[in-house]
Amino acid sequence: MVIWEDGDDVWGPGKHDVCMLCHGALRAPFIMWHAWRGNTAHRFVCSRCCADMAHGFPLDLKAMATAKRLQDLGFKPEEKICNDDRLAPMFDIQH
Repeated sequence: MVIWEDGDDVWGPGKHDVCMLCHGALRAPFIMWHAWRGNTAHRFVCSRCCADMAHGFPLDLKAMATAKRLQDLGFKPEEKICNDDRLAPMFDIQH
């Protein structure tokens, strides 16, 4: 969720919260992310870090989602697949 304004917001940062990547101060706009995996703490990413990651990170997330779906189907990354006479790790193949 994007927080667009500084000030008192139910989703906004606390007094000691910082960007989870660069540990810098948070000034609007920034992202609030609720990490659901066993931790109720909110995480924050500043606008500078968001801009730095905007191009590669979404593609990495999509690739990870695909890898997870393949693993859920029973494929294991440690298994090798054959490509002619060459054996290659499953997730190292470039498309």
